Formats: sequence, C-alpha cells, structure tokens
Amino acid sequence: MPKRPATIFISAAEDSGDEHASNLIRAIRRRREDIRLVGVGGEKMAAAGCELVADLTSKSDDEEIAAADLEPCRDLLEPGDILLLATGWPRFRGKDRDRWMHHSPYLTQEGAEWICARGLKGVGIDHFTIGTTLEQFDRPPHETLLRRRVWIAEDLVIPEELFERRKWLYVGVPLRIEGASGAPVRPVVLDIAEENAQG
Repeated sequence: MPKRPATIFISAAEDSGDEHASNLIRAIRRRREDIRLVGVGGEKMAAAGCELVADLTSKSDDEEIAAADLEPCRDLLEPGDILLLATGWPRFRGKDRDRWMHHSPYLTQEGAEWICARGLKGVGIDHFTIGTTLEQFDRPPHETLLRRRVWIAEDLVIPEELFERRKWLYVGVPLRIEGASGAPVRPVVLDIAEENAQG
C-alpha cells in the first residue's frame, strides 16, 4: 500500500516568526523533499514552499471574514468545491454565552461574493450563523449565497484533525423536510486519498 508523504504543520503569528519559519522550511526541504509542509503564516513561508491555509481561529470578537481572508485558499478551490470556515468560536459555547451568541466572527457580503465567484457549491461554518445576530450584517451574506444557489451549513463541528490536510470529501446528509427552508444535517468527512490508497 503506497504511503502518503509525511506532513508538517507550521504556524507563525507575526513577521519575525514568518522569517524564522521560512528558514526552517528551507532547511527541511534541503534534507527531505518528500515532506509536505502546510501552515499558517506570511509571504516568506509561502515563498519557501509552505502551503498556506486561511487561519480564521485568530479572529476576534465581531471581526469580519472578508475576501482577503479567503484569498490563501484561491489556488486550492475548484468550481463545485465546498468551503468550511473554522473560526474556533465553539470554545466559548457554555462558557461565555453572550460572546458565543452575539460576537462571533462573521462572513461579509464581500466574502460571500468571493465564494460565489469561485463557483463553490456550499459553505459551512462552526457557528450557528454564517453572519451575526445583527440583521444588517446577517442578511447580506445569506442572501448573496442562497440567491446564487450556494448552500450553507451552520453550527458544524470541525475537528482539529481536519487541518492536517487541505482537502477532504464532505458529505452532508439532511433530513427530508417538506416546506422548510432548512433541515438538520449529518455531516461526514471522508479521506478519499486514504480510500484510494487502500483500494
């Protein structure tokens, strides 16, 4: 059975970290060209050969998820793909009710338009709304996505293990409820690369 290459995840939160991480990435590349390097960082890490992912877990209260935040995913996404937004906001559920309910990071209308322009099929988020509890900010992203037939999955559990790879097969199995605008869904993520390796 063919083995998948080892993957190393590297995170750099500011400019000096980006520079140090880029030097580390180059050193690893000199020794092991087969290792896959994925991370959160800046331009220097990307230039050194690291695959950057959009890190939304550093977003603070009421902070926008705009098109610029999604740009690192541009080359990864293809028409028909599904984008999952992991904000990490579930950590406040049961601990800080007001913060959890009313102050989550939210997708802007501009961000929703970016998703539509990529031809994506759906978008999910780990909060009960992709917008906010303020109607003037909540309606625009919902309407933008739904008018373009991009479905929305909200209140997802997105485990940290999914960050080990950038692409998975997402399957959402909803209840069939007639006359409703939405339904509970059973989300399943499959590692099709592993399945192909075994098959």
